Amino acid sequence: MKPLSSGFFFGYERKRENRKDKNVIRKIFRWTGLLLAALYTWLVFPNTKRTEKMKPFTQTDYAHRGLHAHGVPENSLGAFRRAAAYGYGIEFDVQLSKDGVPVVFHDDTLERICQREGIVEELSREELLLPLQSTEEILPTLQEVLLEVGGRVPLLIELKVTKRKKELVDAVLKELEDYTGPYLIESFDPLVLNIVRKKAPAVLVGQLSGGLYHEKRSLSRFLADRLLWNAYSRPDFIAYQHRYGRWFLQAYHALFRVPIFSYTIDNQRDYHKKSWFTRHIFEGFLPPRGG
Repeated sequence: MKPLSSGFFFGYERKRENRKDKNVIRKIFRWTGLLLAALYTWLVFPNTKRTEKMKPFTQTDYAHRGLHAHGVPENSLGAFRRAAAYGYGIEFDVQLSKDGVPVVFHDDTLERICQREGIVEELSREELLLPLQSTEEILPTLQEVLLEVGGRVPLLIELKVTKRKKELVDAVLKELEDYTGPYLIESFDPLVLNIVRKKAPAVLVGQLSGGLYHEKRSLSRFLADRLLWNAYSRPDFIAYQHRYGRWFLQAYHALFRVPIFSYTIDNQRDYHKKSWFTRHIFEGFLPPRGG
């Protein structure tokens, strides 16, 4: 029998060392993956402690900018009156006038709805006393909308993206102080929601997102579509563009159990097809009430 050469032992040792190295690498990848998963979960984590308080808001769908139609402009008192009469919740947009009055208007500029030039935030409330779409409806303030609705249906109040974040939040919360009806606040801007949470911890807030990166590519929008800004907003619910994120949203809801609203459904087919959403923000048709 021939004696074993030194090369045999060195080869065996090398194989053993290679196995050790591979095991170390596997452990590094495994722990890195776990840490990244934990970090992602922490970043996207919503506020799961108030799901019971959210339940009354999941009993109806929300008319996008009111129940507007021909002769009844969006974000008008007539549209809100009509939505309340049908028993739908109402979604609408709020931004500030130049003199700090919360007004209900979606666009940054007046051209589309008021057929005149001008930027909303650069005009006073008096200058914004304008007809909407050539009707008798006048661009309303938040105060006027609250008086019109009077707590009859839930409100879904979107705070617009602005540099005047604290001023907007302060003005809106002041108007809501004496309002006894049910309402939620939502925004695309997580910093606005963060301010709301700090100033009015009892108010339920929602993070708007979905499809932003498809509209304009940027890192901020990429992170927003994946709800990574939740670390700032810690929302009680999500409102998401209905054309995107089906599997992501289904997994998110299964994991966290918070309501997820769609925006904006504009036909019966999508309304019935996209049943993974808790409720819909809709326009252009009448969905079944309560169901």
